[in-house]
Amino acid sequence: MDTLLCIGQNLIIKNRIYNEEGNYIDTLIGQNQCDSFVSTIIKLKDCNHIFVPNVFSPNGDGLNDKFEIFGEGIESLYVEIYSRWGELLFKSDQLNVFWDGTVRGELAMPGTYVYVIKASFSWEPSVVLTGDVNLLR
Repeated sequence: MDTLLCIGQNLIIKNRIYNEEGNYIDTLIGQNQCDSFVSTIIKLKDCNHIFVPNVFSPNGDGLNDKFEIFGEGIESLYVEIYSRWGELLFKSDQLNVFWDGTVRGELAMPGTYVYVIKASFSWEPSVVLTGDVNLLR
């Protein structure tokens, strides 16, 4: 049996907890008192990875034109963008809707903006990330 665990997850077999990579062999006793061997290969993966860029350039060249959040296993995503004075400029609760560097249909000025991101994963509680992103033109 091959098993892929996210870092921080556990696999429990016969009251034993496995949470490190390796090849494990255990004995299970069936109803008829016969022994069965179970072999498990555990591999670990960083499943709760989320990447938030610190700069984007919405200039229409097709490269980094949106403030786009990347990650694995993201089930829900809520993004807010604020000006340096605390004015909410953008918000989205859609996984594939990202800030394009406009505010009310107008190009936002180059500068530093603050983000608040709430992401949830199917196997972990939600995380909240805050930081800043630089908009370049």
